[in-house]
Amino acid sequence: MKKHILSAFLITSLLLTACGTDSSVPSVPNPDTPPDSAVSSSPSDSASLGNSQTLEAFDSIEIDVLAADIRVTTGDEWAVSYHFSDKEPIKRLEVRAGKLYVETSFDPTEYFDRNKDWFVTVTIPEGTELKDVELETISGNVEADGFTCRSVKLESASGTVNAENITARDMELKSISSKVNANAISASELEASTISDDLTLSGDFGELDVNSASGKIDITGSISVEGEIETISSDITLTVNQPLSLQAGSAESITINGEKVGNSIRTNNGVPVKVGSISGKIDIQINA
Repeated sequence: MKKHILSAFLITSLLLTACGTDSSVPSVPNPDTPPDSAVSSSPSDSASLGNSQTLEAFDSIEIDVLAADIRVTTGDEWAVSYHFSDKEPIKRLEVRAGKLYVETSFDPTEYFDRNKDWFVTVTIPEGTELKDVELETISGNVEADGFTCRSVKLESASGTVNAENITARDMELKSISSKVNANAISASELEASTISDDLTLSGDFGELDVNSASGKIDITGSISVEGEIETISSDITLTVNQPLSLQAGSAESITINGEKVGNSIRTNNGVPVKVGSISGKIDIQINA
């Protein structure tokens, strides 16, 4: 993704007008690759409403846009549909070497009307197993559901990130100023973060790394390897299905299975988990 743009987005408190322009070399099809391996769309297509096309099969997805919502879901075929602002023309839309690429170009100093229905939706057959999925937008929402993959990264600067019914080895969920929600997730390693909104997770996790600056954290499920859960100024609720070797601290209060235990606690009973909140409450329920 345009990492320097996203960094500027953070530094300027989410004001898109302060972001720098993309200095990366435009992605173009490799002339050495046979032409029948690509499905392309010209930039002029972005001015139309509800463009859609059927695609050849792929096993990885990379989407990088500015003002559009992103969704990956299941259906009867391999397909993509989209509607972009005329200020955000398509830079790349193709399947090449088994990977779907959707990328737009844009001037980040331009005003984008977020009341418009800008979107890109990718449909894959139900039961599909993917390798890598990377979905990144700056001012849109990201939603993915119903697939198995090796690694998945869902990221938005000012939109909500939603993941559901996904099994992955590595999973990364990030939003700067909106919610992160994940339901029915199975991940060997999961990293989730948001700065100024709530974060909710449910599922089965191996290694879990979760943090929020000012949003509530609510986690339900199992942690089989280790966990670290931190927030600065809000509450943490953790409900797990196995004993914990717990290290928890809060300037306010800690409650375990309905009983207050003070401001800090250490136990040595199972999976190592650290939980910390500077100015929020910690409520832990251990169903084991």
